[in-house]
Amino acid sequence: MKGWVLRQENPASRREQIILVTAQGIAMQKRLMPLAKQVTARAVEGLSFEKLKETELVLKQITDNLS
Repeated sequence: MKGWVLRQENPASRREQIILVTAQGIAMQKRLMPLAKQVTARAVEGLSFEKLKETELVLKQITDNLS
């Protein structure tokens, strides 16, 4: 992961940092996105939009309950 992002001080606020993706990070993203899309497609294969939406709502409720 080293070299994929840079941190810079925000000139408008010394307490804040700006995170920038490097060319190396962008190249890695281009390599990984097709794999991530394949895994996601496989994971939701055979599930309707309605089922996925219901799952999203249930997971959000669980997250809210634990917050």
